[in-house]
Amino acid sequence: MKYYSALLFLFLFLSSCTNNQYTPDQFHSDRAKEANRDEFLENIKINTIEDALNKKLTHSTEAEWQGAFWAMQLIQYKPDKFKEKINFAFNSPSPLSDNFYRSLLEVVFSLCPDDFLNEVNQFAEKTKNPKLFSMAVLYIHRIDPARSKELVTKEKLIVKFGDFIFNPILSSLLEHLSGKKKTHPPVTDLLAARYIPELPVIFSFQSKNREYPGITVIRDKYGKFMRDKNRKIFHIRHLALAVTGLPFFITNGNTPQGIFSISGIDFSDNKFIGPVPNIQLRMPFETGPADFLHDSLFSGEWTEELYRDLLPTSWKDYNPVYQSWFAGKAGRSEIIAHGTTINPEFYAGEKYYPFTPSLGCLTAKEIWDKKSGALLESGQIKLVNKLLETEETKGLLILIDLDTGNNPVEYGDIEKYILSAEKIFRNEI
Repeated sequence: MKYYSALLFLFLFLSSCTNNQYTPDQFHSDRAKEANRDEFLENIKINTIEDALNKKLTHSTEAEWQGAFWAMQLIQYKPDKFKEKINFAFNSPSPLSDNFYRSLLEVVFSLCPDDFLNEVNQFAEKTKNPKLFSMAVLYIHRIDPARSKELVTKEKLIVKFGDFIFNPILSSLLEHLSGKKKTHPPVTDLLAARYIPELPVIFSFQSKNREYPGITVIRDKYGKFMRDKNRKIFHIRHLALAVTGLPFFITNGNTPQGIFSISGIDFSDNKFIGPVPNIQLRMPFETGPADFLHDSLFSGEWTEELYRDLLPTSWKDYNPVYQSWFAGKAGRSEIIAHGTTINPEFYAGEKYYPFTPSLGCLTAKEIWDKKSGALLESGQIKLVNKLLETEETKGLLILIDLDTGNNPVEYGDIEKYILSAEKIFRNEI
């Protein structure tokens, strides 16, 4: 009798595990079909880009121009007379919104790396908006670093913005322009640290050159790194590059380094993200400390010390690990880990191909059948399934850049740190 009871328990346990796992054959996207992708490309060129840019730029049409700017970045496309249109936008006599100028600076930063230095320089001189000023300075810095530093002297910033040091965007801009090279503390310390008891931690190691993808691993609540079926450390590749190429402290910029809170697994109605479950992430200020720390009894407000206390001692004074803190304080939000139905052919020839960039999220590679729209391969499903195996859907995600030169992060770059961290964790129990 005990034998049959044991078999029944095993069967129910295995069935439960199976039911909690996602498989590619559960997902389908009409958007990923080749015919629909071709139709979408033609439609977005004519109806979203060409039609908008052929309209007179006024306050009533600026939203359509913004849509065109976003679409051009998505499909990496510059229409005829594009430069004339951009030049006119910078010199428009009509009053236009800050949101419009943000979109304008995004598209020139992304698609015109050195064509509008004079226009952007003039814009930087006159704008009083800290974010727009920072975007303009970042554009200038790529072409003329000396000029960008002239614009951001402390004296000029005080005149222009007052107590600028308390503005997270301007303070991050100064740090970014300083060009100080920082060597990260021991990676093993980061991987072995105790964060929130009984909750898993996802670690994502990205290349400093974000055009190359990184590696993401999961540590369970016992300090053990998740393995695959061959008992090797489980890992997937992630791209943390924004299509704008802007840095972390700017809206729609690259994914910040630092600590994120995992708030669960969800599904998006965004057709570009697709139907595959995503991992919801939150930054400081995007949510309160109690939610971020998964501690309903916590009643305090955000302080930098609270964030700092999460870090191991050797990492507390490493400035880049505070990027998510400053990004959240600057108002960034909705950075998640997700799949993609965007056509990778938009980015053929890029270093990250066949990954697709985002607007600041971590994107996993997904391959869809061109005829049926069925999902063939998904790093995102593998990641979600492995997180489910930890028996928790809340925890932390920590993202750190490694200097791998002009190369992606490889598993071999982090394996020794992972194995050392596991030994440390075991010895401390």
